[in-house]
Amino acid sequence: MPPQMQTSFIPKKPLVEGAPVRRAHMGIMWFVALLLFVASIVAGGAAFAYQLSLQSAIKSESDSLARAQAAYDPSVINSIIRLDDRITQSKILLQKHLAPSSIFSMLESSTLQNVRFTNFSYSINPDGTAALALSGEALDFASVALQSDAFGQDRDLKDILFSDINIDPATGHIVFKMTGTVASSFLLYRNSASMAQGSAAGAAAPSPAPAASVQAPAAAAPSSSAGPSSSVPAPPIPAATSSAR
Repeated sequence: MPPQMQTSFIPKKPLVEGAPVRRAHMGIMWFVALLLFVASIVAGGAAFAYQLSLQSAIKSESDSLARAQAAYDPSVINSIIRLDDRITQSKILLQKHLAPSSIFSMLESSTLQNVRFTNFSYSINPDGTAALALSGEALDFASVALQSDAFGQDRDLKDILFSDINIDPATGHIVFKMTGTVASSFLLYRNSASMAQGSAAGAAAPSPAPAASVQAPAAAAPSSSAGPSSSVPAPPIPAATSSAR
């Protein structure tokens, strides 16, 4: 009987064919880890160098600020700050300050030649306007009417009312009373100062010389050495005119 050969499925030699592939894979991982390690070291060094640069810049700016502060006297700086506060408060006060004296300028420019005022009073209302109360005298009724029209053309004068218009028996002139209200914006000091500057600039501008007027001399009254000296009568009051001063 021929001998039978026994077969076995157990390998007789070790399987070592896959070992080189595993070592190559491990080598790539070590290389990547090394790169990451080097990159982290470089980034840490850059961050540290940037921190040192920032600290140096802060120290340099602090030294510059200290030198600038040492160049000025703190007492002088405090006095300048106080002066600035005072100037600011002064500007606020001037913005709200009232100048009732501007009312006289308004009356001077709007009052006719045949009208005069004998009494004047005013009071400041809570809203900043001024209430006027005046007593006056005019040559005739036409002068009173013209004066009312002149005041009506002034946009800063409101609620004008003429009352108690009568004839003065002593002089024959027309007496009256007037009330009105002056706008608050007209009473502000800043507006009156601006108008004063404008008037000064207009007065400084050259103007043509007025034409000379020739007036014939009045005839002298006869005099007598024996009798009393004669007196020259007062010139008559000119007729009503609508021209303002």
